[in-house]
Amino acid sequence: MFDIVSRFNSKPILCTKEILHNTLCSQVVVQTCREIADIVKTKIEEVERQIAATTEPGDLAALEKDEKALWDEVARLKKRLPAFCFQAHYTDGKRHNTSAEESGFCMFDVDDLDDPKATFGETAEKIKGIGVVLAHITPSTRGLRYVFRTPKGMTIAQAQLWFAGQLGIEQYDGCTKDLARISFAVPEAYVLMIDEERLFGENENQHTETKTVDERAEAKQQKNDVKPKKSLKSQVSTEKTASECVESAKEMVDEPNFKGIPFKLIIDRLLLAQGVDGEPAEGERNTTLYNLVRQLRYICDFSQSRLMQVVPRWGMSEEEVAQTVQSALSTVRRTELPPHLGQTLRLLTSQQMEMNAATADAAAGIEQADAKIIVPSSANDKTPPLPEHLPRLLDLLTKSYPQEYRAAILMSAMPILGTLATRARARYFDGAEHLLSFLTCIVAPQASGKSCTRKLVDMLLGRLQKQDNDEREKERRWMEEKKARKNSKQQPEDPRAKIRIVPATISNAMLFKRLDCSESEHLFTYAEEIDTLSKGRKSGAWSQKDDIMRQAFDNSICGQDYMSDNSWSAMVKVFYNTLTCGTPVAVHRYYNDVEGGLVSRVCFSQLPDMLGAQMPIFGRLTKDEEAEVAKWVEKLMALGRETPEKESEAIGNADEPDNASGKLPQSDPVEFDIPRVKQAIWGWLEARRLEYLETQENPALDIFRRRSAVIGFRAGLLAVLLSDEEETDEAIEFATWVASYALAEQLDLFGEEMNHLMMEGESLCSAKEKTTYYQPLLGSLPDEFTVEQLVLLRMQAGYKSPVKQVLWRWKQNGLVEKIGKNKFKKLQWK
Repeated sequence: MFDIVSRFNSKPILCTKEILHNTLCSQVVVQTCREIADIVKTKIEEVERQIAATTEPGDLAALEKDEKALWDEVARLKKRLPAFCFQAHYTDGKRHNTSAEESGFCMFDVDDLDDPKATFGETAEKIKGIGVVLAHITPSTRGLRYVFRTPKGMTIAQAQLWFAGQLGIEQYDGCTKDLARISFAVPEAYVLMIDEERLFGENENQHTETKTVDERAEAKQQKNDVKPKKSLKSQVSTEKTASECVESAKEMVDEPNFKGIPFKLIIDRLLLAQGVDGEPAEGERNTTLYNLVRQLRYICDFSQSRLMQVVPRWGMSEEEVAQTVQSALSTVRRTELPPHLGQTLRLLTSQQMEMNAATADAAAGIEQADAKIIVPSSANDKTPPLPEHLPRLLDLLTKSYPQEYRAAILMSAMPILGTLATRARARYFDGAEHLLSFLTCIVAPQASGKSCTRKLVDMLLGRLQKQDNDEREKERRWMEEKKARKNSKQQPEDPRAKIRIVPATISNAMLFKRLDCSESEHLFTYAEEIDTLSKGRKSGAWSQKDDIMRQAFDNSICGQDYMSDNSWSAMVKVFYNTLTCGTPVAVHRYYNDVEGGLVSRVCFSQLPDMLGAQMPIFGRLTKDEEAEVAKWVEKLMALGRETPEKESEAIGNADEPDNASGKLPQSDPVEFDIPRVKQAIWGWLEARRLEYLETQENPALDIFRRRSAVIGFRAGLLAVLLSDEEETDEAIEFATWVASYALAEQLDLFGEEMNHLMMEGESLCSAKEKTTYYQPLLGSLPDEFTVEQLVLLRMQAGYKSPVKQVLWRWKQNGLVEKIGKNKFKKLQWK
């Protein structure tokens, strides 16, 4: 027997055949479901059509917000409906698990279906003989609900897993495992199948019976000893039963370690990467375990039994842990190790090798100090490998750093070198003029060597800092004179000091003054801790910096206009490069608005986790190499000026007391034509576009690729300058590498959040985790395919975006053509 509630929070009563029929025919149910269907068909489908035809991130975000508001309205309407408690009867008249008596029924939901009736038709034959008593379309018109008899000895979660296996379904809603879960009523027209005799019959199915209190207590005790079955490649087995799951778990006798590294140590490191030190707090346990399993599955053969042996429980029941493990296993996976897991394993392997080497050396009488650490290859990294050949200056800058630091050094050098070569210009595909504007952020845990960027800043900006010191002295003298003559009508004229290196805590007014006085040359800020910016934002000093940063990347006009003489009013083009460093938590705290457009403009670079590792050893350049670097600095700073001799003469005169103006030498922009770089970036963009069109399930790839291409184009211009202004193969390779690296880092750090926002329209807190690797679709289809083949392939991959949207975009991009009813042909694909 099972209960029914007249409203969402009302008192449950026993449901009978008469009550069931009256509910299905109720005007409240019919009218409410009609309103919901009308919203879905006339409003939500229209918004989805607009989303499918829109590519602008801003418009997409607005449409996604409208779509979410409509679905919220649907959720509000559903609460008017009566609801069935198919899974339980309540002895005290209150709907909660404490007084719930299992009814012997289990609910199984399949969501996000374009045609639930068609899906039911595909399963109609399969559900015969497996205890299904009811099947209906859900009130949203986008889902399908089955009610079936729970096989004897199984919990709800195990029964759902078994049922999914019988139907061959990999993706289903696992939230219905709670006994108190309700099922909103629908009109008779939504009911696809019902067997009233078995729905209201008592104990007539020999595979199922209502448990007594003693039997439920015994089952609860046994659940702590049961481990679910082994899962192969995240697929639900259609052959194994719950009892076989227990046996397969008992057969697993491997020691809990991976290549000699205890799983406990691996788990501790992965939890630290999530910001969890020790046991997570109640309320975070399920999500933390889910994220942990998504990493561990790559080194557990994607075996549920193996994972159940190694994952922590943290006070959760075996049933809850098993359900979470199964959910994590069923998500789409990468073709290689996740970056954080690969990084953790390399570090722990390195430590293991070091310890083994130290033990061997001690046995042989060799001193510990002579032992060397071995760093394994980073072949499993998602980020692209470094270019084999670099322009001379970049090669000099990276040679004194360990291999794993060199990518970060290259990304750190770009805003610095761009500031020096501030007069360089190049035209992008749209004809817009681009400068060497870069915003770089180095991400690494504490004590991981982020300070290595300070050495780079000091080496490359020493000469510019000397000029700034002279300008600051000139400004200081003016301020002292102004203070001395504060009561005089004749005030000294502002020298408009040209100061280009500014602190991270600079106020907006002072920043606009520096920009106004910079004569269209780049300013530069270096912040060793990005928390400096976050703290300033709280106090208001950086309240508008996000907008300024966005405009700094685009070099657009920004400014302010105040009546006060104590402020600075100006409208200027923003030429401003930044280099910041921070821990992963601090970086996400500062870049907390993923859809604001700032994260896609930043070159992120993640350093290896050095927790417990030996301190990295940084080398030094020789005096000749330092002199060569200084010559490159002079060459970049002299770009656009007439001759180095005149420049030196002007700088020297600027320091002399008899120089009335005290002006620094003027320079003009220099435009470079770099067709090979443009062609390479265009090819890179096209490759990423086709990669997105393969699945259309990773909008973050399509959004981030555009500005990553801009970053790569600017890096190509910089590489051309460092290749004696020639478009060498090294310059082309560097341009495409920077584009690929910037895209990979943005996807790794913010790809999942962007996908949640763009595809699901949900908040970052409530969105389910999603991977940024997706199985190709178009390439997996035959040259001629039907809509049914595409639907089947997408269901197997677990994709949710509408098929109509996918086909529309393929046709718009000339990838397929329609050759018949529900039949298409591929036009071009590689």
